[in-house]
Amino acid sequence: MSFFLVDSDSEFTLELSLTKESELDLRRQLEKLQQGGHSGAISRRLAAEFSRLVPELLDWDIKRPTKAQIAYARSICYRLRIELPLEAMESRQAMHLFISARGACSHQSLGPSVGDST
Repeated sequence: MSFFLVDSDSEFTLELSLTKESELDLRRQLEKLQQGGHSGAISRRLAAEFSRLVPELLDWDIKRPTKAQIAYARSICYRLRIELPLEAMESRQAMHLFISARGACSHQSLGPSVGDST
């Protein structure tokens, strides 16, 4: 038995290769539903578990920014007196690009540190 993850908005389908044990367990659950069981409970449980897993399954670059990235970006924005762009909050990659572009500028804007001989 094959299981598929389908996104009808993007018309994308991904086949899931489950273990034989998981396939058998799901087949038993589906048979129970076909015999008159209510799909609401299993649907809610699957949605809850899937929602919990999605953030861990994503590739690094499209995950949400880390708390450390956000804190560092906010410190850069404070020093440069600019707003944190909404685009930077969309992914770790976008935040990385913002930090890379603005991080050096923020250190330059501070001028020489106390005790510097320059």
